[in-house]
Amino acid sequence: MTSTELIGVIERWLNSAAGQLTLHIDGSPVALTRYHDGVGCSAVVTLSVKVDDRLLHKALRYSSAAVLRLGMEAAALCWSATDEQLWLLMRREPDDPIRLCRALEALVNQRDVWQSLLAPLARPASPPPLNLKTLAFLQGDQHA
Repeated sequence: MTSTELIGVIERWLNSAAGQLTLHIDGSPVALTRYHDGVGCSAVVTLSVKVDDRLLHKALRYSSAAVLRLGMEAAALCWSATDEQLWLLMRREPDDPIRLCRALEALVNQRDVWQSLLAPLARPASPPPLNLKTLAFLQGDQHA
């Protein structure tokens, strides 16, 4: 979906009576929700591991750095007990499709960073190859 198509989708939603619009951007849900003082944006932080206390502690350390770096543009990191996932919430924006599109872009960019920061480090499937001299030494031969 191009940005002009997204603006059209948001504009049609704003003109409708629906309370929430859920979009799937890069395979993860992003929601726009109407409130009396504007539109809120939220996105799930998709992780391959279960969120535990250690991961929450790590996320809280990163969230303070995000607020220091991005200020009011930083999305708030939240824990949802309902689905046991981390969510990012943006401050509410006015009913303007272009501003909402920009807010969604900022939210999705932050979500991608959060996912990469909180993802477990991938280990290689096999150990790296050994130098032949090292291999000969480990086997007890002094051929090299």
